[in-house]
Amino acid sequence: MASIVTLQFGDLTEKMHLFEGRVHIPTVKEAFALRVAKINGVLEPSDSQGFTHAKFPIPNSGDTLNISGTPAEVAAIPGTLQPV
Repeated sequence: MASIVTLQFGDLTEKMHLFEGRVHIPTVKEAFALRVAKINGVLEPSDSQGFTHAKFPIPNSGDTLNISGTPAEVAAIPGTLQPV
């Protein structure tokens, strides 16, 4: 059963589906342009499909997972990397 949770990264928020209570880490990283993503301050391991091993409770209205992490880098000029 899928449920929706709010993700908060600084002033940015996104909503995403949990799948059987698990978070899809690649989606979180893409949503906030992160190389490394932490959920509620914890670096959560994920399976081969990118879902966390940990299950998060079915969210109640207003439940939020706090996201932090390391920004991804993108090539602005060939051969150079710039933080996003």
